Amino acid sequence: MAWFSRRRETTALIQKSTLQLQWPVEVRRSARRRTLEMRVTRDNRVRVLCPMILSDAQISDFVSAKSAWIESRLRINASETHGSSQIITTGSVLFYRGQNLTLVASQAEQTAIILDQDQLIVQAQGNSPEALNALLRDWFYQRAKEILLERTEFYSQALGHQPTNIIFKAYRSMWGRCNASGEIAFDWRIVMAPDSVIEYLVVHELCHLTHFDHSSRFWDLVESVKPDFRESKLWLRANARWIKQMFENDSGIH
Repeated sequence: MAWFSRRRETTALIQKSTLQLQWPVEVRRSARRRTLEMRVTRDNRVRVLCPMILSDAQISDFVSAKSAWIESRLRINASETHGSSQIITTGSVLFYRGQNLTLVASQAEQTAIILDQDQLIVQAQGNSPEALNALLRDWFYQRAKEILLERTEFYSQALGHQPTNIIFKAYRSMWGRCNASGEIAFDWRIVMAPDSVIEYLVVHELCHLTHFDHSSRFWDLVESVKPDFRESKLWLRANARWIKQMFENDSGIH
């Protein structure tokens, strides 16, 4: 018998299952995957992507540890319209530095935005969705600018390189950039992410002042400053879509 006429038996590389936890969780195990990742889809499906060797008990523990994040994503889905952006009104859930904030809007003669524990209180003469969107967009932008400038100064000293200029924009897909003249830019909406993710973005762009590429030397430098940078990369990958939908039109910001 010719050796090439025989079919080789192969082991499936993918296993799919569903765990009935606090939410139905779709599990996709892969023999090639080395990391554990969670996603909440726009249609409210909780998905876990993981290595083949992880047990149901380990996945259950992982989901339990992420329950607050899952709830926040489900609330975001519930507040989104079928279009490409959110309607912002009192009761909406917003995010600031990784914290869930409930928006409380009220009428007042003087405009003020107050961060009070887990509430973001907006006092203004008008509280239509359009008016709230404009006020909040400016508030988030100003907070982002303060935080990013401070963190850039801090990590510039640590890395020994200062950018020639810093700009803030709302980018469609990327989070930041660095050009050959030493100018760096940030998507200011990163202020919605946890502090560790904000710092990763700053370090990432500043490291390009030393290595203007994504070589192994670049990533080694990033890791020397932010050893947990891989977790931040995964967080951005999982959450980019909903952050990018917030305040999509920043034409009113200078």
